[in-house]
This record gives sequence, C-alpha cells and structure tokens, in this order.
Amino acid sequence: MEIRIKAEISEIPGACDAVAEAAAGFGMSMKGQQQMAVVLDELLSNIAYYAYPEEKGLVTIQAETEGEFFRIRVRDSGIPFNPLDCEEPDLSLDSEDRPLGGLGIFMVKKLTDGISYVRHEEENILTVLKKF
Repeated sequence: MEIRIKAEISEIPGACDAVAEAAAGFGMSMKGQQQMAVVLDELLSNIAYYAYPEEKGLVTIQAETEGEFFRIRVRDSGIPFNPLDCEEPDLSLDSEDRPLGGLGIFMVKKLTDGISYVRHEEENILTVLKKF
C-alpha cells in the first residue's frame, strides 16, 4: 500500500486509517494496529509542523510486510532531520522540569521493533518495523 498526502495535520487521520486497514489486511492484531496508528500519527505530526517551514510539501507513506514484520516507510522532501539523533528524554524529571521535545520519538521507539533513518536524494526516509 502506498499513499501520498499533504504535510498537513488535517491529512493525518485518513493516513492513519489507511495504514491501520492495511495492517489489519496483513493480519496484525488490533493492539498492533493501534500502536502503529500512534506511531504514524507522531511521525506525520512532526513532518507537518517542522519539515516544511515555508510551503507545505508532500509525504509518501508505504505500508507492507517484510517477513515477520509490518513495515511503514515515511518519505518527505522537507528539511533534513534525523530524529534518531535526538537525545532521549530524562523521564526521571518532573514533566515541568523536562525540556520540550524528544518524547514523541522516544514513544515511537518504544512502540516499534526497529527504526531507521536515511537521507537519500533530497528525501528524509524513516522506516519503522513492528513484529506481527
């Protein structure tokens, strides 16, 4: 499955529904579908807010199986950004003492079984894997 959407918040629910439907079609559990919807929502929200500061661009989302994994690949041509370079948040601090940022990608890492990033031909390509 592959879809292209505008990098806008209003486009996210439809993309999440399409990926959840694909995951269900591949036999993923309801819990896995929900986790992948949360992951995709977080990734797309970051792109919508930060990747295109001047003019909104497009995001391509691919969902497929790879062996025992469900794979989502998200591609955008926005500002180069590797979320895996972000420091993990210090969860021992109270929320008001913690600096902003980093919690979303931390959650993405916790909900998936693998994550990778590459910048290729002017595109950010983030891939997440979730075991069936």
